Amino acid sequence: MFIHYLTATANDVCKESKRQTISADDVITALEDLEFGELVPALREALEGEKGLQICRMAALSPWHGGRFIDSVVMWLCKAMEG
Repeated sequence: MFIHYLTATANDVCKESKRQTISADDVITALEDLEFGELVPALREALEGEKGLQICRMAALSPWHGGRFIDSVVMWLCKAMEG
């Protein structure tokens, strides 16, 4: 459920900005809106490192830009929450 809720919230943030592709900033804003702001620093750090480059490459190669990006970010977040 968390994945769907975060995705929907990030999509709303994206649409409010009149864009169609979900970005890292949309996910970060969604996390803050959903009161998971404690995950933001770790996510920013990951996105700045090699992991972030891999996520962005996957998003760029995706037939539906943003779909794989949000999936990758959410999977990373879920692992971060567990560990």
